[in-house]
Amino acid sequence: LLSVMFFLMRDGSIFADKGVELLPALYQGDARRLLYELGQVWNAYLRGQLSLALFMGVVVFTIATIIGMPKPLILGMISAVLEFIPSIGSGLAIFPAALLALTGHSTTIPGLQGLPFAVVVAIIWALLQNIEAYILVPRVMGGSLNLHPIAVILGIIAGASLAGVLGIILAAPTVASVRIFGQYIYGKLMDRDPFPAAMR
Repeated sequence: LLSVMFFLMRDGSIFADKGVELLPALYQGDARRLLYELGQVWNAYLRGQLSLALFMGVVVFTIATIIGMPKPLILGMISAVLEFIPSIGSGLAIFPAALLALTGHSTTIPGLQGLPFAVVVAIIWALLQNIEAYILVPRVMGGSLNLHPIAVILGIIAGASLAGVLGIILAAPTVASVRIFGQYIYGKLMDRDPFPAAMR
């Protein structure tokens, strides 16, 4: 998935230009503006998700090492991968961490093992999730997708029913893309510029 998105980011403009040239000249300007807006959404999403995944992976690995969790590198990788599931991915990362703690013991804090260890890990992971949700995500994404959390959650539900895991992963940028089309249609119906600040 990431490799496909990388090549689309690198060569997508070439394919887009060829596609636009197939349209009647009257519609080529609108098509280019739509593609530009859609490109902004998907590029922002990919950059933001990669940044969050890398950051959270490093943070989880570091904290897991400090508190003596077994397999901290694996936990960091799990957290990084789950970051690509919007809204709920970071929450899902709690379960494998708590399970490892429940069946193991801390290598840095004497006597911490079993259920108490799992509770400590669950609390720390929950704190990380809230810090990410309320501080990191708004800063990293920078409002580029401009989506309400409810819209994202509804998109995840719809994406899961239509396309499974892939639908869940791509829910947020897909909903943002639908918003772009809606903005374009509304602008045309109201006889106004749909994207007054686009490409300026």
